[in-house]
Formats: sequence, C-alpha cells, structure tokens
Amino acid sequence: MGPRRWLAPTAFAAAVLVGTAIRLDQIADQVPGDDEWHSIHALLTQTYAWILTHFGLSDHSIPLTVYEKLLSDTLGLSELGMRAPSLAAGIASLVVLPLLLRPALGLKASVVFAWLLAISPLHVYYSRYARPYAPALLCTVVAVLAFDRWRRERSPRWGVLCVVAATLGPWLHPIFLPFTLAPFAWVAARRILRREEPLPVPGPVWPVLLACALGLAVLLGPPILGDFQGLSSRSKGAGAGLASPDEVFELMSGANRPFLAFGFGVAVVLGVVAMRQRWSGVLGCLVFASLVQAAAVLAVGPAEIRTPITTTRYLLPAFVVLLALAALGLEHLDGLLRKEWRRIPPHACTVVLGASLLVFGPLPAIHYRPNDFTNHTVFQYDYAPNFAHNFATKNFGLKGIPEFYLRLAQEPADGRAIVEAPWYFEWHRQPFALYQRVHRWPVLVGFVARPGERLPLGELPWPDPRFDFRSFVHVSDLRALRERNVRFVVFHRNPPRQPEDDLHPSLAEAEAWIGQYRELYGEPFYEDEDLCVFDIAPTR
Repeated sequence: MGPRRWLAPTAFAAAVLVGTAIRLDQIADQVPGDDEWHSIHALLTQTYAWILTHFGLSDHSIPLTVYEKLLSDTLGLSELGMRAPSLAAGIASLVVLPLLLRPALGLKASVVFAWLLAISPLHVYYSRYARPYAPALLCTVVAVLAFDRWRRERSPRWGVLCVVAATLGPWLHPIFLPFTLAPFAWVAARRILRREEPLPVPGPVWPVLLACALGLAVLLGPPILGDFQGLSSRSKGAGAGLASPDEVFELMSGANRPFLAFGFGVAVVLGVVAMRQRWSGVLGCLVFASLVQAAAVLAVGPAEIRTPITTTRYLLPAFVVLLALAALGLEHLDGLLRKEWRRIPPHACTVVLGASLLVFGPLPAIHYRPNDFTNHTVFQYDYAPNFAHNFATKNFGLKGIPEFYLRLAQEPADGRAIVEAPWYFEWHRQPFALYQRVHRWPVLVGFVARPGERLPLGELPWPDPRFDFRSFVHVSDLRALRERNVRFVVFHRNPPRQPEDDLHPSLAEAEAWIGQYRELYGEPFYEDEDLCVFDIAPTR
C-alpha cells in the first residue's frame, strides 16, 4: 500500500481520536443541570414500573431513566455514569456514521464528514449531556442506513440492525418516530410514482416494517396508553412555528461568524449540486426523512419549539444530512479548484474550513479550563460571541461580576475548589458559569436542605449510598468539604433569579447555615448584601 493509500485511513482515525478527546474533556467534572435532572427527579420517587409506563411531567427518557435508576440501586449514580450512554453513542457515531455513509458519499467525502462530525459543537454538546439526543440520533440515522442496505442486499443482519435501531430511537425520544418510519413512506412513494430504482434483490419491505411496528408497540404502547395526557400536554399543535432557519443553521454547522457561515453555506450548496445524480439513493431518502421530521414537528408543535436549540434538537437527524452535504460540497470544491490551479494543495478548502471551524468556532470559548458548566445555556443555546454577555444582562440583570469573584481571579486555585450554595438546577436561574469564566477555580454545588427534612428540587438526599456525584456536596458535611479540597464556601443571599416558590432550596436555610459557619469559622472572608463567603481552609 503506497503512502497515498494510507492518507484516508489515517485522516479518519485522526478524526475519531480528536473527536473523542474533545468529548472526554473535563467530562467527569461537569455539574449535572437543567434537563439532566428530569430523570433524577423521576428515579428519586418512582418505581421501575411507573417509569416504564409514563412519559412524566418533566419529559424523562424512559430507557435512560431506567438505566440511571438501576445504576443508582447497584453501583451508585455519578456524573460519568449518567452520561455514559450519551458519551458512548457520541463516540460510536464518529466511527459508525462515516462508515455507513461511505458507499453513498465516497471515501474522501466520508472522511471529511467524520471530521465535521468530530469538531461539531452541537454533537459534542449532546455527546456530553445525559439526555437521549445523542443515542437517539445514532439509532435513527442507523435505522435509515441499515434499511437501505437491507433493501439492496437482503442480508438478515441489516434487517435486524434496522429493526433494533428503529425501535430504540423513538423509545429514547418519541419525537424521532417520523424520521425513523419515513423510509417506508419513501419506498411506497417511489413505487407509486413508478420511479423505483432497480435493486439487485427486489422484494417487499413489510417484514421489517412489521417487526418495527411490533417492537414499537411493545416499548411505546404502555406509556402511550398509560400516560397519553403526559405526552400530549407538551404539544401546542400546528401553528406553533419553528425557530428562524439562520439560527438553526448556526447551531447545526457551528459557524458562528460570518466568514464561517459563508464558507459552510457554499459547501452545502455545492453538496446539493454534487449529489444531483444521487437523489434516488440513501442520500435522497435521508433528505426525505428530514423533511418528514420537520413537517411532523411543525404539526405537533412541541413546547418551546420557537427556541433555536429546541427546534435544532427536534430536527437533529437533519444535522447529519447537513454535514453530509457539506462534506460532498467540500470534496467537489477541492476538485474544481485543482482542475483550474494544479498548484493548490489537495483538500485545501476542506482543511481551511475545518481548521477555521475548530479555531474560530464556539469550541475554544466553551472548553477552557476549568469549566464545570460546558452544557450551560450561555455556551450552548447561541454561539454568538456576545451571547453570554447579553444573556447575563437580560436574564440575570447582572451589571458586573461580584467583587468577590474578581478578587478570587487574582489568587491561584492550586487544586482547591469553591462551593456555591444554594443552587437552582435550572440553567436560567444560576449564573455560576459566568462567574467561573472570570475566577477560573473549580466549582462544586452546595446543598443546604437539612438532612432528613423536605428535599427541594435540585438537591439529593444526604448522605445516600445511591449517589456518588463528585460535583455535589452538602454544606454540613465538613469531612467531604475537606476531602474535596474546598477553600471557600460561598452563600448567596440574593441570587439574581431565585424562584418564587417553596419547591427549591430556601434562602432562609442558607442564612441559617451562615450563622452556623460563623460559629465554626469565625467572621466571613468576604461579605456584602449578596454574598457571604467563608474561608474554611486558610492558606498555611
């Protein structure tokens, strides 16, 4: 094998390694927040039977919640444990999707696709998020690709893979059911229009369709029958509309600057041109399935669908189509330029756009060290460079970073951490990620509810052998504070967006702990009307 023949396998392996490294970056230190608590709240109070037969008010993923409950009842639930399915699916996608798409894209374009997927901020995000989107994306796309291979080869392994993937995808999240079933409509439409392409092994598709229907009935039938109201309550119906296409395009492409958006857009347009002879194959089927998914989402009108990140996650399979078209377009553009100017290095446009997305795109602004909140709204809901500032101003009303954090930024962490208490699990209620961008100390979350008393939202029983989270600690557990090398405990007296209910941690409870800490540690290290900070491990 000559040197050039090693180029594609080496580039593919490099994409997998780089993508894996990005997805594993600081993964064990990420604080679970927002939607990741849907399953935690369910497993805290519900039985396995209830979880399997209900979608829940907070939209937990049934199989992931069962997995997390099983983990908590055996080994103990941790940050890495709850994110393991998403992480495994995200890393597996780097290998599986390019290989399955290779017959349709060709060798070079499939390697380009692998790189675009590896450095995609959206895919990195969902690969590190304990929600069903990364596993569901893998399953739904694999289902379509496996279905196409089964139709052409009639190999039982492709049929089995299609049935398993098409059943698991909607079970992970029912919103992806239209995309999963769209290939059957694609085949029917082509046969009705008498435009069916000749297949080596023609035949009916009903055996796979029947098996998929049976699997979906077994898994989704009980919760649909037992909790249809829970499913329908999150639908606003037709007319809700979607987010603007340019915002969705930015999230799917990661092109957060005009020159990146222009380059990626040109690649996609050229990709459409390049596949003009391939619409009858699996690429055409993927495009058709994406359109069916969009139409279904428009008809259902899920809650918050006008929010760009919500539209994006419900159209997530189309994200793979977008990257595939961009990969085809970059290969096409490289070929055109090489024909005109032979001195241009091979794959120049691909390398320039890929490197630009990696260097100038959102990832460097998210994956700095330490950042214990890479999944926070300020990093993931909009990639505009000024989004974090605007979000802080509009959502929290912050006019500036509190003085304590500015002082903290002047001191080296040296492996020590701070504890923030109380905390609210919803991202839009806590600005700790914004503070950490300034002070750059590791952050732990402090629980304030008295052990044995009412458990507020966003806190766990303490102590409890079912949970082994390293980012949570109770402010009463002085031993755990020492073991986790905590230097400062920060009590928030006046959080910017505290909830007006009695379901969340109480500020009165925080004040009571401030009194106890005064008895234990003396006067605060820092105090104002908003914060009271105790130095529990003074520098020797």
